[in-house]
Amino acid sequence: MRAEKPYIEVKNLKKYFKLSRKETLKAVDDVSFIINKGETVGLVGESGCGKSTTGRCLVKLYEPTDGKIFLEGNDIRLFDKKDKSKFCKKVQMIFQNPYASLNPRMTISEIIGEGIKEHHTISDKELKEQVYSLLELVGLNKEHVNRFPHEFSGGQRQRIGIARALSVKPEFIVCDEPISALDVSIQAQVVNMLLRFQRDMGLTYLFIAHDLSMVKYVSHHIAVMYLGSIVEYTDSSELYRNPVHPYTKALLSSIPIADPNLQASRRRIIIEGDVPSPVNPPDCCKFVERCKYAKPACFESRPVLKEISDRHYVACLLY
Repeated sequence: MRAEKPYIEVKNLKKYFKLSRKETLKAVDDVSFIINKGETVGLVGESGCGKSTTGRCLVKLYEPTDGKIFLEGNDIRLFDKKDKSKFCKKVQMIFQNPYASLNPRMTISEIIGEGIKEHHTISDKELKEQVYSLLELVGLNKEHVNRFPHEFSGGQRQRIGIARALSVKPEFIVCDEPISALDVSIQAQVVNMLLRFQRDMGLTYLFIAHDLSMVKYVSHHIAVMYLGSIVEYTDSSELYRNPVHPYTKALLSSIPIADPNLQASRRRIIIEGDVPSPVNPPDCCKFVERCKYAKPACFESRPVLKEISDRHYVACLLY
């Protein structure tokens, strides 16, 4: 997964949480990928696989246990105070729960204007104008500035969260399942708005989601995550046309098709068994107990992500 100058480069990222003296939860376990400037990488996988933890490490909400994250070639763990301030302007996050991510005691004007005041010396009049402009940008009105988060619908709250993220004019945004808590009728509006911002502002996204059809629509590249590790990474069109890893095939087979005749004729791949505990993951392939294609070698060593065709990477001993 190489590019001449990747905008974001993640190398062997690990994030472990100490549960007790003897138990450690391995939420993210040796993850590597790149994100090119102006592109979107979709990160998919079932709940608990480490998607959100990966995103939080990228914006420095979590300090990685090990590994490196580079922003424009610079290791973010080595940033000094001045560098961290610049980093906060360049990198922002849109959270999954639009209500929990907004301070209920602050007005919308205070929520959106907080970042602007932190990073810029600005008059009250200029601040108010910028807040008005951001509200209009996300489809809200300036009359909303003195209201509180509980006075808005879920879709409106997510728009406020997006306005807050855009307030410092970032270059990279981690979108942590930004539409999963919204009504289906609102999801398309929010996604199209994010795509418009990317086109107009040159934004770079990490788009974390469960909806595989939506990920295909928004992403240039897709990384499939299972139990803290990436098992497949390639271009969006290639992944849907030619999935290779057994887990990826099962995920894609679960996407519903609008045509009832096609839906009835297709074969759904059912994954049997339970996901192993991230506290005590197997030393071999993490998917081995649920894979019907497993061979003896799969129980002996852990596969590494390797290129099996042009820009198509898979972590599987079968290839």
